Amino acid sequence: QKLMADVHEGITKQGIVEVQPGVRMYAYEVDGLGKTLVDFDDPNLPSLLALPLLGYDLHDQQVYAATRTRILSPANRYFFSGTELRGLGSPHTEAQFVWPLATAVEALTSDSPAQQVELLRMLLKMAFGNGLVHESVHVNAISRFTRPEFGWANAMLVVAVETLLGVDCDAQAEVHRLAAIAQREGQEARMPANQGRDIPQYYEQLEASIKHE
Repeated sequence: QKLMADVHEGITKQGIVEVQPGVRMYAYEVDGLGKTLVDFDDPNLPSLLALPLLGYDLHDQQVYAATRTRILSPANRYFFSGTELRGLGSPHTEAQFVWPLATAVEALTSDSPAQQVELLRMLLKMAFGNGLVHESVHVNAISRFTRPEFGWANAMLVVAVETLLGVDCDAQAEVHRLAAIAQREGQEARMPANQGRDIPQYYEQLEASIKHE
């Protein structure tokens, strides 16, 4: 309890900054000497955007709302918007590439059903090509992406679908898993090329390798 209180006090005193008159937001980083990094967020988890999902119930809702608004706007130089997608990018990927992880978090923390639908549709677009969610996708060309299969992003898509639509994905996933196993086994050879006949040479070599006393 003492540690939690100290952390909360530190966030309140050092981590909330005024970015313009009357507008306070959570800083992404502070150095304790007055310098701050604001109008930025990591498109991974944990993140500022994901605060309501992280169990930090003491966060200031008004400050969070202002933080959310600014990091999901051009105030954040890693916020990109195009003809196909919009969302948060990262210094780790090229400009104009947005991360599905952040899109899933945006959907899960939105209180607008219309926005949730829009974001879920974006997430499905981000599975272009192989049906799996990628690490990042270009906002103007969904055929351009990094990491064709990004397990973390796929898991967050499942969380978003189950949470926002009330759908249990486990049963359907099991159907797909069993179908994939059946398909793979159907393609595997059930009989060796020699139809299972013994090969005399094998036993001759085996016998020759055994020392008899």
